[in-house]
Amino acid sequence: MPRKATVKTEETPKTEQSVDMQALMQQMQEMQKQIEALKKEKEEAENKNSDSENIIEALKKSLAQKGDSDYEKEIPVVSECNGVLVLSTDGYGQGTKYKFDKIGEMQNIPFGDLKEICKNMKSFAQKGAFYILDSDAVKKLRLEGAYQRMLSNEDMENILQKPANQIIELFHLATDKQKDTILSLIENAKMDGKDVDYNVLAVVGKEMNKNLIQMFDSQN
Repeated sequence: MPRKATVKTEETPKTEQSVDMQALMQQMQEMQKQIEALKKEKEEAENKNSDSENIIEALKKSLAQKGDSDYEKEIPVVSECNGVLVLSTDGYGQGTKYKFDKIGEMQNIPFGDLKEICKNMKSFAQKGAFYILDSDAVKKLRLEGAYQRMLSNEDMENILQKPANQIIELFHLATDKQKDTILSLIENAKMDGKDVDYNVLAVVGKEMNKNLIQMFDSQN
């Protein structure tokens, strides 16, 4: 009986070249994954940057609008000079002018103009030639310290209606500019025939280098 032919099947061994090719393909796939991941990270970063830029622009716009609104806000200002007072945005009578004809007169001045006045007429702002009736504006203009060292508008307007001892006390607390105004108010009151306590005349006259008692006694 003839033998059946058998076919011997054997696994063909992988060549070195095919192994290298598979490894290369795996590396390329890994690199592609890394590239895709980097692209995604870049897109996310760009989106974040875009969002941040939009937020920053929105904040800038909001602040600009608020700033414009602040600059246009009307601030009440009262003259503390016994006579004509002219405030100007550029100083020395230049720029936009605001004229006050008498002590106690009030005008509304836009904050932007008031800021320039305080910048260019610093001594007037700090010594009490005028008084700002808005605490927020005083704070923004950095005048809080100066306002703690000067008499309030109410004290200045009514100073001669107070008892003599209070007038003298307030006079000593006043700034040099306010003392000039108080002296002027006393002189006007005496010239109008009003009574002013002799102690007030003596104290104020001595500090201001004026013999008020003799001046007005000689007119009687």
